[in-house]
Amino acid sequence: MAAPLVIVGDVHLTRADLGGPLVGALARVVDASAGHDVVFAGDLLDLPLDSSREHEDAERAVELAAADERLRRAIGRHVDRGETVTLVAGNHDACIARPSVIEALRDAIGLEGAARERLRATPWFARLGPIHVEHGHAHDPDNAPPHPLAEPLDGLGTYIVRNLIRPTGATAFLGQSDGTPMTQLWRAFRIYGVRGPGIVARYFATAFSALFLSGPRWRARASRLERADVMAFARDVGLDAQTIEALAALGANPTLASIRRTFARLYFDRVGLTLAAASGAGIAVAGRPAIGLMTTATASILLAATILGAPNRYAERAVEGLREAADRTAEATGASLVVYGHVHREDEGERYANTSSFGCAPEARRGEGHPYLRVSVEGDRPRVERMRARP
Repeated sequence: MAAPLVIVGDVHLTRADLGGPLVGALARVVDASAGHDVVFAGDLLDLPLDSSREHEDAERAVELAAADERLRRAIGRHVDRGETVTLVAGNHDACIARPSVIEALRDAIGLEGAARERLRATPWFARLGPIHVEHGHAHDPDNAPPHPLAEPLDGLGTYIVRNLIRPTGATAFLGQSDGTPMTQLWRAFRIYGVRGPGIVARYFATAFSALFLSGPRWRARASRLERADVMAFARDVGLDAQTIEALAALGANPTLASIRRTFARLYFDRVGLTLAAASGAGIAVAGRPAIGLMTTATASILLAATILGAPNRYAERAVEGLREAADRTAEATGASLVVYGHVHREDEGERYANTSSFGCAPEARRGEGHPYLRVSVEGDRPRVERMRARP
């Protein structure tokens, strides 16, 4: 029988959280989990996404996960009692499963002997009895890697976070990838006021650079995965290599792998039609009314058609993608329960549960408590309880 689990998703720890209430709530959850193995289901840390040197990854991971004494001691006490803590890599902390990084974390927490091995990390998913725990970004086209076991490579979502949200501090847009550019740009003016124009300008610069880097340029940067890597991971999780390859095939096609998909995802067709309509009006005012009005009318009709046909082309896409992937993953692996995070929203199915986000869920932001899961296995049926860590 598998040990009962406490599963925490999407904490997104940053430097600003050190010494603050988010870390305090997280440490209390770990301390209250005696008798349970704890799993962080990806994006425990909000790390820079452009690091290519392992020692920098290790330093940054230690700074966030072990610099706050409350969390460091809570993890240390938990593994010293004989329970495990498993770190599942997400799209914001993909480097956490590197051997150098997990060893640095063990050292920083002060683990010795057998306790060191009870702090674990996995680059893709953890198989804990009949329960499959994965971050889930492999099933979201905007964040899917070339292969879950390959070296991390920016997806469109992480590219925008690194080049737009972090430099501008526009954190209100984290987890808002379903919105259209126009609704998001309007939010920028409404939320950030005088900073709005600068954020809008940065958005367009980031969007155009993402389009330039998409397609063949993005695919050329993807690292080659060796068969030995797949075999080693299969042994680690207790599944055969054929099943691992079948699971990898279930992943989404990355948006940035295609210029056409990137162009559509960024709504550049609507941006272009909006500019065309505006330029038509300018032509009309400049003395060529027939051409100008025809240009404006044609562009406006085409723009209206694209909006009426699908106002938001991507609404709920990631949420639905994870829900469908959970069913396929359960079928492929025989798992009784598949747990994802990533989309920052509670969701459930017959064999699926989503953790929501411990750090970024709306209820956490409102001070109503940080969501996480407690899972036990009775016979072959997992029992899922939704919990709240009160501030």
